[in-house]
Amino acid sequence: MDSDSKKESSIPVDTPFAYGESLGQLDWPWLVEQIQKRLRTIPAREGCADLLWVPNRDAAVQTMQEVEETRALLAAGHSFPLGDPPDIRPLQPRIYKGAILGPEELLDIASWMETTEALRKFLVIRRQQAPLLYRYAETAPSFSHLIYDIRSCVDEKGEVRDEASPELATLRKKAKKVHKEIHQRLHTYLTERDFESLLQDKFYTIKEDRYVLPIKTNQRGFVDGIVLGSSNSGATLFIEPREVVELNNTYKLAQLESQREINRILLGICDHLRQDASEMEKGHTFLTRLDLFQARGEFSNALEAKVPTLSRDEGIRLHQARHPFLFLTKGSVVANDILITPPHRTSLITGPNAGGKTVILKTVGLLSLMVRAGFALPVGEGSNLPFFDRIFSDIGDSQSLEESRSTFSGHVQRIVDFLSSVEDTSLALLDEIMIGTDPEEGSSLAQAVLEYLADTGAFTLATTHYLALKTLATRQSSIQNTALGFDPHTLEPTYRLTPGVPGTSNALYIAGHLGLPARILARARSLRGETGVNIEGLLVQIQTAKKETEEERDHWKKASEEAEAIRQALRQELGEVERRERELKRKYKDKLDEAFREALRELERLRRQQARSGDAPSRAAASKPIREYRDALLSEEGLFHEPPPVPEAGSEVDWSEVRCGDTVYLPELQADARVLNLPDRKGTVVVEAKGFRMQVEVDRVWKPAVQKRIFRNDDDTGRPPKKQASWGLQASENTAAEGSHRCDLRGLTVEEALDRTSKLLDKGFREQAPRVVLIHGLGKGILRDAIRQSLSQVPYPISFRAGQRAEGGDGVTVVEFEPAGFPNR
Repeated sequence: MDSDSKKESSIPVDTPFAYGESLGQLDWPWLVEQIQKRLRTIPAREGCADLLWVPNRDAAVQTMQEVEETRALLAAGHSFPLGDPPDIRPLQPRIYKGAILGPEELLDIASWMETTEALRKFLVIRRQQAPLLYRYAETAPSFSHLIYDIRSCVDEKGEVRDEASPELATLRKKAKKVHKEIHQRLHTYLTERDFESLLQDKFYTIKEDRYVLPIKTNQRGFVDGIVLGSSNSGATLFIEPREVVELNNTYKLAQLESQREINRILLGICDHLRQDASEMEKGHTFLTRLDLFQARGEFSNALEAKVPTLSRDEGIRLHQARHPFLFLTKGSVVANDILITPPHRTSLITGPNAGGKTVILKTVGLLSLMVRAGFALPVGEGSNLPFFDRIFSDIGDSQSLEESRSTFSGHVQRIVDFLSSVEDTSLALLDEIMIGTDPEEGSSLAQAVLEYLADTGAFTLATTHYLALKTLATRQSSIQNTALGFDPHTLEPTYRLTPGVPGTSNALYIAGHLGLPARILARARSLRGETGVNIEGLLVQIQTAKKETEEERDHWKKASEEAEAIRQALRQELGEVERRERELKRKYKDKLDEAFREALRELERLRRQQARSGDAPSRAAASKPIREYRDALLSEEGLFHEPPPVPEAGSEVDWSEVRCGDTVYLPELQADARVLNLPDRKGTVVVEAKGFRMQVEVDRVWKPAVQKRIFRNDDDTGRPPKKQASWGLQASENTAAEGSHRCDLRGLTVEEALDRTSKLLDKGFREQAPRVVLIHGLGKGILRDAIRQSLSQVPYPISFRAGQRAEGGDGVTVVEFEPAGFPNR
């Protein structure tokens, strides 16, 4: 472990670590806006600027790892199911105070809880792909009971359901009945011929929540009822007929009683919400944290970012670094290797005007801030950037008319403020250090400041045009020169960093290229002095020579690599030829030895045969069988004939092609075996060999010489039976049809059985199977009890039972999923 562990920052997240205007100078507000655009939840969007920071290096490393898991899920097409959840924070204080929320407000809370629940289950299902993110799901709250309370009482239109309580159903039924009687009675008035002349129009309406008829004002005396209003013209009176008054009263009372029952139901739901207030706060934290992870991941993908190491002892080592803003907005941007490695602590960057010096400072500054927020960086592999406790920048014009402060005074004041607390975990970015005053005094002050910063151990990047500072690196081992490129042929900046040499401002060259008269340039050179001109010219020559040297070095390096590759290939080929030669010699020697022994045996056989015959054959007859044997050995099928290769046991098994019942070979037993269960996550497979059932590691199992499938009741002929024999417990037609959603756990340890059960439940939930079947047998009940105990703690909405007699009885556990718990239903 490097010394970072000793200097690890313990500052809280809300403590300033970037001085004064540094965040703005380093484009941090722009990055925050980029993240806010990618956030889905309102709390995360509003608190983004503060929530992004992490407190220390360990937290930064962990956040980067969690974001990498998020990026892997995004690459596989699995984005977090955040949707667009409502912001329920304004509702929570009312809940805590005992207020009754309306049905539509409860629907917003249910929607928010469903988002939380969906995200939690999303991580549970993918816990093997994202184990770090899964840890947050383990502590996330479950709101399934509250969601059920709300959804079972409030429909999608925001109305309380009749089924919310038996009392409400009765009251609403009564109100509907009375409402129907009112309509029927009023309709009778509208259709009676004797009443027709009294009506201003053939309709009835509602006044003061009571049903009334429009009666002509001059006919008021012919209608027995209560006047509840009149038209604007006064020609119409709205009268509630006496016969309808009682019905209206009954209806109104039923409505009031229904509302009281609705309030009681809603209050009960709010009481439950109030009891889970702390869980709701956890839900906010869970959603916000995962929302920020996903936004970081999407932004990192857009930057094609890589995760750096964060060692302070290794210094700043950024390969192919790019400024995020330039990369996203310009598309094509020059990538640079920015290096400040031991023993160096300070990089003094010099080069032409508009050559990119300030961009280098801003790049290092913004990437350092991104590390403090747990981001991957737009850099190449193998990059390192320390986790800085203090980040300071002095970039741009610091003059202030309001404070009567000059540019020079502004720069000095900012540097003074920073130097009061600088330490070896600080980063200083100084653009045009000590500019705005007498060049001789300014360069002296700049040198003193740089030496002081180097002595503290802080990392510093500074830009300057002071000629005197360009020789500082030759006298200070902790300070290095870095030049930004300038092409002397085109008189254009190349924007590429070159460590180890000072750059030149090339002001006279650029001025001449832009058309400044030669007379003025000549006068400027004479005023500058021969020494300064010579030094600038020498620097140009050094850069040109260095560029040519690097090109030549790259050429020879490439040629050397190609030669080395050819040498390695030839060495490998020579070794292969030598190996084959030795193998052929051994093979042919073995064959010759065997042929010689076989010839001796054959001659001895022929001698004994002739001796038994008792005859004295002629010399030609005696030599005939010897000649035939010799011809057979020397024929195409003779001594050195290579028969076609046959498959040998010992090759690696492709488990994706193996099924239960297939034959494999066990070299340690020198016997074939039958596969009973495919490999588990520990890399062991269950097989049967020589009448014994055993667990074997997969790397101890070979492919047999001839692959064949074993049937439970093959006959001696090796032919499969007409119908494959079943084994184990008899399943019902329903469970047998489930195929891949049933699992035999017999013979496994409790840990192995629980692991296989978990995998089967995950598979069943993803495929929305109605049930899964677990075959554990009877035995002593240890395996059965462990499995059923674990089922009571799974995150899915399930129920389970022992198998029926036809399903295997108590030796089987049937797990049934609740259809409402499946996603997108």
